[in-house]
Amino acid sequence: MDTVKPTKRRRAIVLCAGLLVFWFLTLGLFVEGQVKSTGRQSNEQEESFLADDTPVFFHAFVTGNERVIYGVPYVLSFSEPLPPFGLNVVLSSLPKNSERDPVAHITHVVVRYEDGTTIDVVSDETEIKKELSLRKLFGREVLGCNLVLQDALPETGNIVVMVKGVFGGTKFDEAVTINVAVVRRVYPGWLKVLFLDGL
Repeated sequence: MDTVKPTKRRRAIVLCAGLLVFWFLTLGLFVEGQVKSTGRQSNEQEESFLADDTPVFFHAFVTGNERVIYGVPYVLSFSEPLPPFGLNVVLSSLPKNSERDPVAHITHVVVRYEDGTTIDVVSDETEIKKELSLRKLFGREVLGCNLVLQDALPETGNIVVMVKGVFGGTKFDEAVTINVAVVRRVYPGWLKVLFLDGL
């Protein structure tokens, strides 16, 4: 028996049917970009802090609330975070090291990129004071504060965050290296509609 080769029209019908089934199952695709940061002080610094050799432990992470959405809804759409990004600095100290003055005085926050670009986010003229509160860190009770710096980072990249000031009456000068990047995830459209605030 001779086999009949599928015509271009038949191929087009099969392709359209497949795309229709794919769309019906997914309601299109949504590609979401989120700005994320990785990195923290080293294990040696953590151990030094827990052994009470280092009075202040800190870590920093990036935040990004503004975003742009583009594309064709329910077909293929994208969400991208918009710079500048925020920077959160979290400072912690063992309670006995902060009894004299339960306040953090942050006099300098400096960000340095790999290409040498340096940004003075906080300086002597813009010193910030934050009251300390009890919290948990590494299973220990500590006094700490969060410093939220809006629009601190103009772009992504590897950065060094340097923080200087007086924490609980003790001077400190610490630095941490973090990587700031945009991480993208692909979601089916129905998942975005039901759980991720809609397209």
